[in-house]
Amino acid sequence: LALAEQTQAADSLQVTALLMGIGVVQGALGNYEEAIRLLQRALVLQETSLGPYHPHVSMSLTNLAAMNDALGRHREAIGPLKRALTIQMRTDGGRDHPDTAIMLSNLGDAYRACGMPAESREHYVRALEIQERELPPGHDDLASPLFGLGMLALAEGHLPEAVLRLERALAVREKHSV
Repeated sequence: LALAEQTQAADSLQVTALLMGIGVVQGALGNYEEAIRLLQRALVLQETSLGPYHPHVSMSLTNLAAMNDALGRHREAIGPLKRALTIQMRTDGGRDHPDTAIMLSNLGDAYRACGMPAESREHYVRALEIQERELPPGHDDLASPLFGLGMLALAEGHLPEAVLRLERALAVREKHSV
């Protein structure tokens, strides 16, 4: 990274890619604060060189949210995820793209972790609607919003719905596990 920073322009996409890569590795190692620091640097460079609505900016925001989530800072994950969702809806297939559904489900997870069931449910339902319409039946991505909806139903004491959603999520995961 130091060599790249010395030999490349300060806003070089190579430097940005290295910052992102090292940040993700630091997160995988459990060094979340360092990961956040590196990912924030990458985000600033991306916004400067690529603009605020580039898909790489969305990826950086999602990675930042994941690091905050890993630290138990669920509320701090919501802002980056909302912004990443906005970018996702403006690019890469738009509002009804399966990648948008993944982002909606991630946001549903963050809201659920913050004890915001109405917001969480709204995002899970929308994610599931997109995935059921756009993906083949039983696709692995269906498991995430199904799990989230099942956990919400469980927390609210709607046990038959919880079992139905969680069993469906399990069936999807088992179909795709080795």
